[in-house]
Amino acid sequence: PALLSDLNQLGRAAKLIGVLTPGLDIKPLIVELRDRITEELDYRLEAAWQGAFAEAFDGDPDVRVPKVVTGTDHVLVTEWVDGTPLSEIIASGSDEDRDRAGLLFVRFLYSCPGRVGLLHADPHPGNFRLLPDGRLGVLDFGAVNRLPEGLPEPVGRMIRLALADDADGVLAGLRDEGFILPSITLEAEELLAYLRPLLDPIAADEFAFSRAWLRREATRLGDPRSPAATIGRQLNLPPSYLLIHRVTLGAVGVLCQLGSRGPFRAEMERWQPGFAKPRTAAARHAARANRAGRPLPELDVEQTAGLIRTRNGRSGSATTGRDTRDRAGRDRGVGLDQDLEPDQDFEDHDLLDPDPADAGRTGSGPARGESAPAVPSKPPRKSRATNSDPSARAPRRRTPTTPRKTSSE
Repeated sequence: PALLSDLNQLGRAAKLIGVLTPGLDIKPLIVELRDRITEELDYRLEAAWQGAFAEAFDGDPDVRVPKVVTGTDHVLVTEWVDGTPLSEIIASGSDEDRDRAGLLFVRFLYSCPGRVGLLHADPHPGNFRLLPDGRLGVLDFGAVNRLPEGLPEPVGRMIRLALADDADGVLAGLRDEGFILPSITLEAEELLAYLRPLLDPIAADEFAFSRAWLRREATRLGDPRSPAATIGRQLNLPPSYLLIHRVTLGAVGVLCQLGSRGPFRAEMERWQPGFAKPRTAAARHAARANRAGRPLPELDVEQTAGLIRTRNGRSGSATTGRDTRDRAGRDRGVGLDQDLEPDQDFEDHDLLDPDPADAGRTGSGPARGESAPAVPSKPPRKSRATNSDPSARAPRRRTPTTPRKTSSE
């Protein structure tokens, strides 16, 4: 496809990019980006991803993922989901809807690696909608990050150290994880000054995202004359963190558009490994939720000869769902903790006012730091048959088709 050709051309310009950003190793990033974009064009693979998410969140009181009905090389049919897209809430939603949508949006992104072994990697407002029963509906699983070990613990630990003003610990951690190349020399205090304002949303128990805050940070980081911009040009982005970085930036943008206010620090403590204070109930919850060998939905995919495809050419989870809501319209299914082993000194709080807790690990794929298997270099064109908001993106196909809308509810 033309996009992949453009990425190859970008790789040839790596030396020029290296002059502008001497701390960035661009070639591995382009390889990783090309592989992930290639996967995003495969509907059968997307069916497998969505089937796993639907299984993990089946009956959840906060999140609804429509099940896959069937899928081919050219079309993906899922259950129908009614609701208000976040794009509409951004335009005209109430404060209550903005706050609830933002909180559930963060909760889904932080919890899905621990619960599914996968990270939804396309946080666009059109891919999420607030349902009439108060849950968050999630669509479009073409872009997914496989994190066998979950959200990386070093990220949570380095953020905790930064909030504690441990500049030397942050510098050492970033260098160990590959965010600072061996050839780059940085002052620990200057690095901390660069990072610390970015952590405002999780520095306090509650934070209100806003476009004004985002503009201030963009100006601080983007002004080429500023000390922050100088530091930023010295930093690297390891390929294993590429999609995590994409999700983080995209999620912050959505939250600022929503203007959501909420206890976002608590969500990170509950699901992000390394962030909560060690040996606390929140830290134990995060470790337990993302422990190695935890049960995860089976991915109906196979990896052979460098290719990753759905097993035997079948779509992922092709079962239709059962109604798990009670007469009041509330879901009577599982909550975030149902699959976790009991912890006698961890008190389970209401899910909309959760205890601080830590992060998650994910499974069913190559280990963090390993290259994911590539998919065929010329995947079939795709047309979507879900009710994803048209504003979510340009269609991922060359020849427009008329989508078939199918509801199994």
